[in-house]
Amino acid sequence: MFDSYPYGKDFELACLALLVQEPQDAVHSIEPQYFTTPAYGDIARIVGLSYEGKDLRSFRLKFRSLWPLVLDEVGLNKPQKVDLKPIYHKAVRQIFNLSLPDKAVLLAKFSEWTRKWRFRETLVKVEKDFHENRIDRARERVQELATILAPGTLATDKHGDRTEARLVDFPGPSSTESQQSRWLIQDLIPDTGLAMGVGVPGAGKSLLALLMLDAAVRGVPFLNRKCPSRRFALYVDAENGRPEMARRCSIFNVATLRLRFWCLDDPKFGVPPKDPLHPVYLGLAEKYRCPIVFDPFHYFAEGKVNQAEDVAPVLQKFKELAVRGRIPVYVLHHSSDKDPKNTYIGSTLIRAILDAGHFIKAKKDRANPDVRYITISSLKARRTGDFTLALKANWRTGEYEEWQSPNLALRKKLERILEQFPDISERDAAKKLGVSRWKLRALLGK
Repeated sequence: MFDSYPYGKDFELACLALLVQEPQDAVHSIEPQYFTTPAYGDIARIVGLSYEGKDLRSFRLKFRSLWPLVLDEVGLNKPQKVDLKPIYHKAVRQIFNLSLPDKAVLLAKFSEWTRKWRFRETLVKVEKDFHENRIDRARERVQELATILAPGTLATDKHGDRTEARLVDFPGPSSTESQQSRWLIQDLIPDTGLAMGVGVPGAGKSLLALLMLDAAVRGVPFLNRKCPSRRFALYVDAENGRPEMARRCSIFNVATLRLRFWCLDDPKFGVPPKDPLHPVYLGLAEKYRCPIVFDPFHYFAEGKVNQAEDVAPVLQKFKELAVRGRIPVYVLHHSSDKDPKNTYIGSTLIRAILDAGHFIKAKKDRANPDVRYITISSLKARRTGDFTLALKANWRTGEYEEWQSPNLALRKKLERILEQFPDISERDAAKKLGVSRWKLRALLGK
């Protein structure tokens, strides 16, 4: 059975049995949409939902638990579907009676099957784009076809015994790529690239990231900055845990249906991998094109955060994940602009890797301890200039809005003065600004 061409009921039944019997290996690879037999596709969907949130190292479905779920979900007790009941019953019974001789080979064949399925789907889209005269989009899909056919390989020469890179095989940028937005949220998170938020513990980094992802999945502006809608977003949390993240989502009314969390105490997947280029992260990025937040940075750098030569390679991996998956990646790090070991101010190498970066500071309202003012200032990374903005967040009501602090207004006014009079003295600048020279020095960071 396993040596035959994989498109067939026997092969699909074996894959379904593998999904039920060995979910920890198959749940991420075997998906319902790739089954051509309707009954097997329905059962695969029900099995996937049943295993969601369960500890796959110990939990297993049994016939007596799966069959009632199939009856209920498919509606086999309804008069119009009663004729299908024997077909589904036989399929569920066979799942538990089937022995699987080589599970690794079966998974590999299913992967090959899904690759051919994706090829056929993409080919249909290419033909449709050509008919509708969307030539640039069709060319992109043709390049995607080449990737599906030979993922991760270079062109093979005519002798077929070695591989070589040919200049003609490297595609040039298309006009549609140049027209794509450079930002998911202006100055904060690039549409495709790496951003980093730096601040001391309690500065509001996690809250800021949570609110930005919420704006992304809702497609609503964030701090008066436009935010294109993304279908899903992922928050990889190695610090707070699921109960704390659930509390924050409840307070600020975060759309958790499309914003997903992977925490250290995740009952299904366990601890998140420390390698930013782990196949799971790459697979999620390439499949869902979703923004991903990684919190905190030292978890993925294994504590080596004080030397640029230790930090840069890890950041480069995050950058590669962003580019390969064409997604925004946002990394949070515990540090301070006054920390003598901080590598984010003085290292040109690190700032060159970042597409966007900013320091995050917070202070409580003396009159209302539930209110915090979070200030965001630029790290002057590759794409961002020098900017400062702030938000006011209420931890009791869950309300937040852009906040214009007096210092922020003065700083913007000072920027305009320095642009107009680049050689102005401190005394004259302070006079035009209406503040003391001491206050001016504080605004200049001296």
